[in-house]
Amino acid sequence: MTVQLPLSEVISTAKEKLSSASACLNDSSAFSSAIAEFDSWLSEHKELISAPAPEQVNELEEISQLIHQVTRLELQARYNISLVSDMQGYIHGQLENTATPHATYRR
Repeated sequence: MTVQLPLSEVISTAKEKLSSASACLNDSSAFSSAIAEFDSWLSEHKELISAPAPEQVNELEEISQLIHQVTRLELQARYNISLVSDMQGYIHGQLENTATPHATYRR
């Protein structure tokens, strides 16, 4: 028999897990692990989070904030990925320019 947690506790835990993911955004392996843990946890609690009663106005607002936080994390992660990709392209371009001499050295 499983015990269903109150929605407020589930929301609180979601905030903590997303804060943990945010804290390690610049460490790709830690971030990936935190997101995988959040995803697993979320799939266990998705029914409770996705179906609050209409009178639970505060909880609805908190869920909206969680969705906004997840969206910001995704955008930041995509931005970080593009920075890494751009940096690798820049480095490879600089290495190619260094490998082909522009002028010969004469003594």
